[in-house]
Amino acid sequence: MIATGSLEPVDGGQVGGEPVIGWRVWGLTNDRLLSIAQGASWEPGENQARCLAGREHDVPAPSCHCGFWALNNPVPAMHLALSNRPWPVAVGLIRGYGAIALHGREGFRAGLASVICIFSDAPEPLVTELGDARRRVAEEYGVPCIVLDAAISIGFLHEMGVGSQAVEQLKAWIAAGRPVPNADLIRLKRQVDWLRAQGLTNMEIARSLNVRTVEIKVDTGPDDLVRLIAEHRR
Repeated sequence: MIATGSLEPVDGGQVGGEPVIGWRVWGLTNDRLLSIAQGASWEPGENQARCLAGREHDVPAPSCHCGFWALNNPVPAMHLALSNRPWPVAVGLIRGYGAIALHGREGFRAGLASVICIFSDAPEPLVTELGDARRRVAEEYGVPCIVLDAAISIGFLHEMGVGSQAVEQLKAWIAAGRPVPNADLIRLKRQVDWLRAQGLTNMEIARSLNVRTVEIKVDTGPDDLVRLIAEHRR
């Protein structure tokens, strides 16, 4: 998804922990899944992360953005996907394992990850051309491709390891008509993502965007960071 997030994991990272499930967004090109932030191609089966900043350290590392990122809450993932229109995107679930850095309520970074499913109608209601492209990529990666309503109603999400709170958040977002984040927040999110990709810390990002009146904690995740900056720029 996004090679971004709070720099310091809440738990300092863990090695050999239990696998974790998260929501991720990719770009779609030639039946391949590409990282939105870095353009790196994901492979079917196991993917091993490396530090794209060229640093020599274990992945994921504290005070770095390296590792495969995923979100706990599906709604920010849908907003991220919507903010990348008109480029074709896919939303799905990944399983992170090996060394894992947990980032509070927002998500995690993992040293190893695999795609476990793709949603044919995420983030927008089913569009034939995009739905077909997502089904082809799911077949290429050997994973299920399913519509969101079915994933909820038949218990597929629970079966994949998605928690009840995340399922309820997704149901509420669909029931509300799949609302799109406002244009200002989309622009701010892109600015924050770009600055994060340059290796800036959370406080450096806030200061570069003229927010100096609030202390940003090191464990603040990317979506909470955007929210805090938006609130204190008003």
